[in-house]
Amino acid sequence: MAQDQMHTAMLVDDCDDDLDVWLRRMRWSARRGMLEVDEVLQAFLAAADFSKPMIRRRFAALLDTSDHMLYRWLFAIETPQDREMAHFVTYVQTTVRKAAYADT
Repeated sequence: MAQDQMHTAMLVDDCDDDLDVWLRRMRWSARRGMLEVDEVLQAFLAAADFSKPMIRRRFAALLDTSDHMLYRWLFAIETPQDREMAHFVTYVQTTVRKAAYADT
């Protein structure tokens, strides 16, 4: 198993950890190489309700995606082929958009 896949597997396995601990790990793991992607992921982490383990698992799985693909998905250039991931990306976009409008 590649190191990135092992890292993601650990993040998914950790989804049942204490929420505060998990959020700290995700904030660190969501720091990417593209500023635009960083900003969306950090905004999502600040606005989303992670009390449901399924949301945690899907977010951890999202982090397994390359920066290039995350950018294309988050900025609606492409749609993920996986239907569940496509729904989750839409959820991320909507959550970040709502949070941005709430701040204005």
